[in-house]
Amino acid sequence: MWWWGLGLAAVLGVWPSAAGARVNFLVAPSFPAGDFPLSVASGDLDGDGDLDLATANSNTDTVSVLLNSGGGKFPRVRSFAAGDGPFSVALGDIDGDGDLDLAATNFYSADVSVSLNNGKGSFARARSFAVGGIPGSVALGDIDGDGDLDLAVANTGLYPDFIGTVFVLINAGGGTFAPDRSFVVGDAPLSVASGDIDGDGDLDLATANFGSDTVSVLLNTGGGKFAPAQPFAVGGGPVSVVLGDIDGDGDLAIAIANFGSDTVSVLLNTGNGSFAATQSFTAGRAPTSVALGDIDGDGDPDLATSNYSSRAVSVLLNTGDGSFAPAQSFAVENRRPYLVVLGDIDSDGDLDITTANRYFDDVSVLLNSGGGSFGPAQSFAVGDGPFSVALGDIDGDGDLDLAATNFYSADVSVSLNIGGGSFARAQSFATGIGPKAVVLGDIDSDGDLDITTANRFSSTVTVLRNITPNPAPWPSPPSSPGQARGHQFSGAATASGLRGAF
Repeated sequence: MWWWGLGLAAVLGVWPSAAGARVNFLVAPSFPAGDFPLSVASGDLDGDGDLDLATANSNTDTVSVLLNSGGGKFPRVRSFAAGDGPFSVALGDIDGDGDLDLAATNFYSADVSVSLNNGKGSFARARSFAVGGIPGSVALGDIDGDGDLDLAVANTGLYPDFIGTVFVLINAGGGTFAPDRSFVVGDAPLSVASGDIDGDGDLDLATANFGSDTVSVLLNTGGGKFAPAQPFAVGGGPVSVVLGDIDGDGDLAIAIANFGSDTVSVLLNTGNGSFAATQSFTAGRAPTSVALGDIDGDGDPDLATSNYSSRAVSVLLNTGDGSFAPAQSFAVENRRPYLVVLGDIDSDGDLDITTANRYFDDVSVLLNSGGGSFGPAQSFAVGDGPFSVALGDIDGDGDLDLAATNFYSADVSVSLNIGGGSFARAQSFATGIGPKAVVLGDIDSDGDLDITTANRFSSTVTVLRNITPNPAPWPSPPSSPGQARGHQFSGAATASGLRGAF
């Protein structure tokens, strides 16, 4: 995928022994975008088979398009006018002509700009469609089931009431949209999830409403229309919502992290989008993020939360019927975790936990010792102010490595997994100023993962091309009895969280 920043073309790193494991990247060239890029998306905009980039630039009211000329090089940037304060950008074939178009939400003008692709990565003048309030992220999907892409926009509402809404714009064909439909939800929705909640084959919506201590469920009635939102009381200050089949009955239940009441709320689906009474389970203090995954390997999804104030991770094991055992707390070495991610770090077949600890300049890894118990947290230093973390096999040796953007030191830290869930000392690669988002993907089509960051204050994106040679296998650490070998995963993990709130 993509990364943005400042730097000179040079080769960093060598390939030493496992104790000094390193990965090689070309120092990132700088690719200017507009002023204050807040969002970045990638896709083949010019139809030549490689990934191009698009950014939403808040201060210049534009969307910038960077076309890949091959080998991860972006020789030219073109900017296209959007509305006032572009906040989020998404790509999709809106007009059905086979190429990717642009859709951007505009924070200050309260609308969505749609720019249609002419087929070569150039775009027609944007058309604006009002959505009102304070639009946040935009999503594309066939909401009315007619075969083309519609738009859904989350809206936090205006002072003093902050009544939240979801705006839906139905594609009328050729990239034009019918007047927006606004669906009222609760106050200050901070998180939204979509899934077939009522089992009728189309996408429904659920929002976590921080201001009203509720979850709103909007059932799709067909044709892009939604029934009035049903509010369900949850804990105080809900910040994160995820969907999953928690009780094993084949339909989607809802789990919510409640920042203000130190709980996780669970609503079990009784069929057709109706829910049983809310159950609340104590987590740690001030949970900011919730993840679903089969942590204890018994076939049903468990819960994990990052708890900002209690400086710990809580694990709630599913008892099999949608109820949960009391939370087990695992300390994160006196850090303040704000995001939790699940993945098989040590390649033993179960889900481990990784947290990003922004104010302590490190990430913490807790290895699953089986049955949903975890060993002591190990912390691995990264740069100054880690803001975002991604997992991927960066060095091609079959296990998951870490990449973290460091907001204050203006770089990316790469920590290579050397086996057994341990990591080599992080290597730093310069980016632009104020890197926030990080994405992994094969930008130069050479078969390995490259890194892309969006840099808030330098108004750039950094692309770091991976030039690591194929590694020799690392010596395997001693394994415990019954420990699985190889790169494998157990269960599906989904995470949602409150990003950038502290």
